[in-house]
Amino acid sequence: MEPVNANQSPSIVICGQGRIGGSLIDILQSQNIDYLSARLDVASGLCTRQQNDPQLPHEIDLLVVCISARHRGGGKSSWQWNNIFNGLIKQIDAGEISVTSLVMVSSTRVYEGYDCGLIKASSETRALSAQGEGLVAAESALINSPINTLILRCSGLYGALYPVYQPILLSGKDKPRFGVDADKVVERLFLVVKQVLTHQFKPGIELMTNGNLYFKGEVLTWPRDKKHIENLARTHRVLINSSTVGK
Repeated sequence: MEPVNANQSPSIVICGQGRIGGSLIDILQSQNIDYLSARLDVASGLCTRQQNDPQLPHEIDLLVVCISARHRGGGKSSWQWNNIFNGLIKQIDAGEISVTSLVMVSSTRVYEGYDCGLIKASSETRALSAQGEGLVAAESALINSPINTLILRCSGLYGALYPVYQPILLSGKDKPRFGVDADKVVERLFLVVKQVLTHQFKPGIELMTNGNLYFKGEVLTWPRDKKHIENLARTHRVLINSSTVGK
């Protein structure tokens, strides 16, 4: 991993210490990059995880949000996506804290309402499930806030951190499937940190896949297999690795 050669002054706060957030923290520690851990409360907003944790700064240069509303044990989560940023927005509106930039790990569930077509980062959201609708609401809250926001809409996560999905990805026959290695998401988050440290952060939306489409034993790559993929898109939803810049 290339070290960051910058005089660090920006304050970086991370919400989420699971597989994605924990891996990012490992990289930051290896690079001697300072950060603070926090949690999001629907009512209170951004707050410390533990009572004895260091106080959060008033001015936050980058807030990394990589949390999951799914309970690993199968139980019901204590929060929902549709209102998780309510407290944070209230804090900002009241002048209690300032957040310059934010990156949120989201999901391509926001596109689940499409039956067919080529879906890119610029495509309108079209959710069906409660989780998808909640993600759309969460994204909208951030996009409409004063925060410069980058949203990473990840397709199915696989790899060492998420070993369950890869067999499904490779054997899908009912519909085209898409995925992105969780390590690539962690790398993207670390790049965001470096961009903030070097004042190169850009808001926008990224639809993250590994560039491949998996269907009935075939592995198609965009844009190499563009014609074949476009034909499939007439009857199936196809996710295209892509990005937009700006809010």
